[in-house]
Order: sequence, then structure tokens, then C-alpha cells
Amino acid sequence: MLKFYTSGKRVCQGLLVTMELKSRQDLISRLYNMVVPCKDEITFKVYMNDDAMDHVVVDVAKKKLAEIMQKEITDLQRFASVVSPPTGEKWITDELVVVAESKEVVGDMISETVLDQEEPWQ
Repeated sequence: MLKFYTSGKRVCQGLLVTMELKSRQDLISRLYNMVVPCKDEITFKVYMNDDAMDHVVVDVAKKKLAEIMQKEITDLQRFASVVSPPTGEKWITDELVVVAESKEVVGDMISETVLDQEEPWQ
């Protein structure tokens, strides 16, 4: 497991990234990963300055996971709903669902520049 912390932005106190990578250094681990497949996992936690920003509720997840999260997480239940993709415009893959409090926030966060990078949505 690898962790690293960054800071230095005006409205952001810091960013903690945790990477849990599967073992790749020896033959036994490779054989085990062939029998019991596991994936690498990267988690981003962004710590914002509370007084510099408004609170926002946004969730981008696979459909089944988004439904479970919307039932279990209080902020998603109270403030957010599923945002329908814009018609005739480029959007993230069909496998992912966006749950947010407003469509305008999603439009600002998932801009054309973000959509042009196809790797994150694969």
C-alpha cells in the first residue's frame, strides 16, 4: 500500500491518495492472482477549506453501487438525485451514473476537457 499527501492550493487543504496494488514481484503472487483475480485500487480524499467553498454532493459510480450508496449515505438521500445525461452531447460511459444535487454542478465538474480523457471512464 502506498500513500502520499499533497497540499498548496488556495481552497484545498490537502489531498491524500492511497494506492493498494496487487503483488507482481514473484511467480507465486502471479499464479495466485491468476486463480484469485484482484484489482488495483486507488482512493482520493480531498480535504477542502470549509470557509472557502460551498458544500457539494456528487457521486460518480457504477449503477448498482450508486443505488446502494444512495440508500446508505445520508447526504445522497437528502440532497442528491440521479442526473440524466445531456441529450446530443458527449457524456461519460453508460456503465457509470452521476448522482448530484444539481445538474449545473455536474456540468462544471465534468467539463469537455474531462470528457476528452477517455482513460478514466474505461
